[in-house]
Amino acid sequence: MARKRGSEIWNFMEKGVGGDTAMCLICKCQFKYSKGSTSNLLKHVRTKHQLQFEGNFQEPSTSREPVTVETAARAMTQPTLAFAVDRNKLYPRDSARKRELDQLVLRMVTRDLQPISVVENEGFRDLMKSMNPRYKLPNRKKLGNELLVARYKEVKALLKAELFTATDVCVTTDMTSRQTSGYITVTAHYILPSWELRSAVLATTRMTDDHTASNIASTLKETFDDWGIADKIVAVVTDNAANMVSAVNDFLKARHLPCFAHTLNLVVKDALKRNGEIQNVLTRVKAIVRYFHTSVEAVDRLKDMQQKKKQLINDVEIRWTSTIQMLRRYIGLHKEVTAVLVMLSKGHMCVCVCQAWMWRK
Repeated sequence: MARKRGSEIWNFMEKGVGGDTAMCLICKCQFKYSKGSTSNLLKHVRTKHQLQFEGNFQEPSTSREPVTVETAARAMTQPTLAFAVDRNKLYPRDSARKRELDQLVLRMVTRDLQPISVVENEGFRDLMKSMNPRYKLPNRKKLGNELLVARYKEVKALLKAELFTATDVCVTTDMTSRQTSGYITVTAHYILPSWELRSAVLATTRMTDDHTASNIASTLKETFDDWGIADKIVAVVTDNAANMVSAVNDFLKARHLPCFAHTLNLVVKDALKRNGEIQNVLTRVKAIVRYFHTSVEAVDRLKDMQQKKKQLINDVEIRWTSTIQMLRRYIGLHKEVTAVLVMLSKGHMCVCVCQAWMWRK
């Protein structure tokens, strides 16, 4: 038996206060109607919302369709209008589900180091809308100025409470530059009462003034005071830069320890420079690496001559281990590199066999 359309229409409509008006739940249009007659409402749904109409009304029929596995399955999977309308209705701003999803988006941004602007990317917004049409992503301003700030305050309070339980704190700090801006990062290392070793980055602060020992010390002190660890610091580890050493020793009056990795790097670099034969090989290999990094043709030919498609790598001045990695990669590709240089009339750049194989010892 067909369903009565007079009653079914109220899955689409909502009665007004006076009882003589109705509002479409899909498009929010207002209509007048006479009690007992809903033909105009039905016409609106049939013409304006045909897909929903066909999915929720049956045409009158004198015979009843026999119940089969197919018809039962179709009835179970066919969405009702109430569900179709509800699944497109946005979560209220203050609802628990909206807050939960906002926090998950914030967690993705912070855990995966994504830019805050990811919530404005068209592809990401389409993905979220497809997965949950009821959820509206927070905009960039809300995510950065509200949600992220609130979460930062929560995490900072928890970390402060943890640092309060530590009796001693060791600090490591280093500076870096991006274009014309300098930044200093402070990391605390401490042991909990449960004998669990912990490390936490406390701050990365932009240095707006000159990088003098006095200014560095002032920035460090502000960070120490902010986190309540000024009277717990047993040592401050930095590189061997004169301004960093002076900031700790002369201004903070704290115990300074030089970074072991930085000190070892200085020792190794100095030793390499004192050996003329080694320095000659390094100079030639670096020149070859620079050439391959600037020549598309050379790189393509080098790839064509290999099966594993490896590339030459350059070293980094502040990491002596990168020099070893550069030489190891060159030795592994020595034959191929030499062949490419000869083909491109760059034979004068080649490293002789005896020099290359000397590094295998």
